[in-house]
Amino acid sequence: MPVDDGPTTDDDAEERPDTTQVRQKDVQLLQLPPDAPGPDSDDRQQDHASGVRRGAASLMPLDGTHKKRRHNGTEPGDGQQDPLAKNPGMHAGLPKLESVRKQLEEDAAERRRMAAIRALEAEHAEGAAGVEGDRESYLLHCLDLRNQDLGRLGALDAARRQKDSARAQRELMEREEAEARAEKAEAERKEAEARAEKAEAERKEAEARAE
Repeated sequence: MPVDDGPTTDDDAEERPDTTQVRQKDVQLLQLPPDAPGPDSDDRQQDHASGVRRGAASLMPLDGTHKKRRHNGTEPGDGQQDPLAKNPGMHAGLPKLESVRKQLEEDAAERRRMAAIRALEAEHAEGAAGVEGDRESYLLHCLDLRNQDLGRLGALDAARRQKDSARAQRELMEREEAEARAEKAEAERKEAEARAEKAEAERKEAEARAE
């Protein structure tokens, strides 16, 4: 059974941490816009984190309630009663602290996102300015590349024309050689016919002499 220590005294009130007061600096940090610029954004994020830790520490009992408690609400070995056991209303501040912590994390993430966007915009603007400054040299470079391409295309076209001309000459020579061979074959055929006619005439003449 829990031990009843009686009504709460002024000494007990002094031992309980005060959860109703908030540091003025933490209030100012909560009022910052999500995209607040400035070189001390990292310091503000550290202040946020430290503020959350201080708020969490202010709600924790002084005797370490994260350890296993006895059934009567006291810590083993210290003989002191758990402040949360005497003041269950302290639990009501935990959801509010969690909400504040989440809001601080969301604000920090939003500031980091906006800073990254601004950095990208600055980089893009710097790159665009560099391209505009080198526009003339860029156009000259493109013109030089175009002339080089035209030169290569001209050389390829000349080589193609030379190759076509050589092929045409080779085809003409082959055609002339074929015609010469055909004429030679025709002459040989006519010569063979003449020899055959001569042999036929000699045969007839021999038959006539024999008669």
